[in-house]
Amino acid sequence: MGKRVDRVKTETSEAQMAQAVIEAWKKLFGNTPTKEQVGLVIAQNSLETGHRKSMWNFNVGNVTTDGKGQYDYYDDITTAEQIKPGVWKKMNLKYRAYPSLIEGVKDYLKLLSGPRYAKAWKHIMDPDPSAFSKALKGAGYYTANEAPYTKTMVSLYSQFGKSNSYEKARSGKVEPLAVATPAEKKNIFQQFLDKFKGKDMDVYEQLAGKPKAPAQPQVPANTNNLDSVLNNYLQMIAASEKTNKKLYKKYLPMNHATIKIEASDYTSSVEFAHVLCAALDEELVSDSFIHTDGNHVEVECSIPGPPKDCFEAVKQLTQVLADTFRHATIKIGGLQVKTHLVTNKKSSYQEISLTAAETQHRKFLLKFI
Repeated sequence: MGKRVDRVKTETSEAQMAQAVIEAWKKLFGNTPTKEQVGLVIAQNSLETGHRKSMWNFNVGNVTTDGKGQYDYYDDITTAEQIKPGVWKKMNLKYRAYPSLIEGVKDYLKLLSGPRYAKAWKHIMDPDPSAFSKALKGAGYYTANEAPYTKTMVSLYSQFGKSNSYEKARSGKVEPLAVATPAEKKNIFQQFLDKFKGKDMDVYEQLAGKPKAPAQPQVPANTNNLDSVLNNYLQMIAASEKTNKKLYKKYLPMNHATIKIEASDYTSSVEFAHVLCAALDEELVSDSFIHTDGNHVEVECSIPGPPKDCFEAVKQLTQVLADTFRHATIKIGGLQVKTHLVTNKKSSYQEISLTAAETQHRKFLLKFI
């Protein structure tokens, strides 16, 4: 349920935005977007937010809400909206707010890649700014006159293509955000269990720190002990966040590991791998990606820090997530996941494609219907 939060101006540079789009895209779809795909996302972002100089609470697409969804919203704003050429109407709108730029971009990409804007999403996958704008208009994303909106979209897309923002983002040569987040970052388990909200509220509430009701099943003991298991390692990461994660990565050795994943079926294996990648990246500052040959699934990750501590942290976090995954899917039988960590090794499989990742995620969600 949404609630009002303070309006926080979250101005970012084009390169910072490009980096966020790339990272969010990887987390959602498992591969790296092209410069043209990133350029089209940023073209609309620039159009909607005045090159991010009027971006609030990391709402990268000026997405409105009814206040009943997952994300909080900032104060209602009365604004003049063009309902048809030459006709304007004052409307009182609520806008989504996010705890970080990555969360804002992820939700925006989820919205565009969802059913309502499926036709527009096709023109991001095969970039065409003019067709993208037309499809957005057809799906009701904006009420402005289509012709000038499209002309501006095409121009902004062209400008991004001539810039080096994408290259800077890929190289990591981007200044860290100096904007204070408008809300506290969610715990990684909360993020994961949001997918299953309403399916197993017992586990959801316990992992969120609420007391366990007498009739609820017991959560694995090692879930509650996660902070103590990873305490020292996470303290190092927390300390680095106060300065600069990039410096943290730069001056510590990089460790490579591959986690072999085995579930009851391929779709469940891919879904767990997706959740694991998000957890490793969020909790252990890793770079993690799903690799597969179409039958077997592995997560390849690179983590900065002392090797022994890194690998122990990966092992413990993976086990906790496997236990959590089983409890969160209890309504469909409690999916068992077996994992095997191989240190100092990269996957021999190919990185999963965007199409394959999307297909498997949708198949997994259908299990709950």
